[in-house]
Amino acid sequence: MANSEELLAHVEYILQHCPTPKEGLPEEVFLMISALIPVANIDLFIFNKKNELLLSWRDDIYFGQGWSIPGGCMRFGELLEERVHKTAIKELGQDVNICKGPITVRDVIRGENYSLVYPNMRGHNVTIPYICKMKDEEKFFDSVLRKNHNLRWFSEIPKDILSVHHVYDDLFKAFGLMKG
Repeated sequence: MANSEELLAHVEYILQHCPTPKEGLPEEVFLMISALIPVANIDLFIFNKKNELLLSWRDDIYFGQGWSIPGGCMRFGELLEERVHKTAIKELGQDVNICKGPITVRDVIRGENYSLVYPNMRGHNVTIPYICKMKDEEKFFDSVLRKNHNLRWFSEIPKDILSVHHVYDDLFKAFGLMKG
């Protein structure tokens, strides 16, 4: 194990190479931090006029393959509502209106994944969900959904939703998306 001086030198080096953490961190630094402490993120419960929930298809080494609630990790110095809007634009190509939120706070603990170099990477999130609507649902359908098959509206939670989202089963039931 490295001594305190060696660790401090590494920390100083990393901080020098991350001058604008509000804009995000280099992937390697983010993954290192996520292996050490929980990461705060927001989730977007986006409903359409039919009360269907928008989900996105995800396939990665951290959470596996399945339908996912669009979301994004907080940046240093960022307000929660800022992250909601930035996530919507990044993930969906269009902004949202916040209807209500945060509606709860949940721990999402995936636990260790030994297929990763560091098994705890992305293993614990503190998630803060918001209920949203697309700013322009028709434009969203025409400009995004027709072209992007990784986004879809659901009237019921699909069986292949990512397992980490089962922390929301009570909400899914309350919203009429899952039978109780």
